Amino acid sequence: SGAALVSAPMNAVGPAMTIPEVDAFLTDAGGFFETTTETVNGLAMKVIKNRQPNLRQLLLTSANHGEGAARYYLFDDGRAATFAENIESAAALGTALRERYGVGPGDRVAILGANSPEWIQSFWASAAQGAIAVAMNGWWTGDEIRYGLDLTTPKVLIADRRRLERLDGDPGVPVLVMEDDLAPLFEEFAGSPLPDATIAEDDP
Repeated sequence: SGAALVSAPMNAVGPAMTIPEVDAFLTDAGGFFETTTETVNGLAMKVIKNRQPNLRQLLLTSANHGEGAARYYLFDDGRAATFAENIESAAALGTALRERYGVGPGDRVAILGANSPEWIQSFWASAAQGAIAVAMNGWWTGDEIRYGLDLTTPKVLIADRRRLERLDGDPGVPVLVMEDDLAPLFEEFAGSPLPDATIAEDDP
């Protein structure tokens, strides 16, 4: 809109820059979100120049967010993990998914549960090895869950007990119960490296 952006003094940004000035500050050469033009799926478009090429690299880079006790997440019940511990969890569960369930790049892993450490761990264990995390809606009914499974054909379903109770009968796919099955896998595969994966930037 070009309207003035009024703010308190902010280091190099300054107290009263216009919207175009802020945009230029962030996206021009040397800016934190410096942009350039590249061809993406056959179309020329503006993209961020210094970006992570995939989620695996984003996870690995997260190790730079402080050392030791730097916390990645904290839940109300006290469960927490550092950035390093999150990477270790992703590596252990990712290895288990690969070795026990044949999950690899391009395969789908359905995740069905409330916000929890297990949901986060399942997401990174999948995405960091090039698998597709199918984030299912935790409010779905049993019929909706089954439709989602039939539509996406995942190699495995990782779900909490409460959501699994909505399903009648066999879901037709191997199931890992968050509250019961993940902890033993973390223990068994602790210390595993993150599974190797070649992930192109435009892979799903």
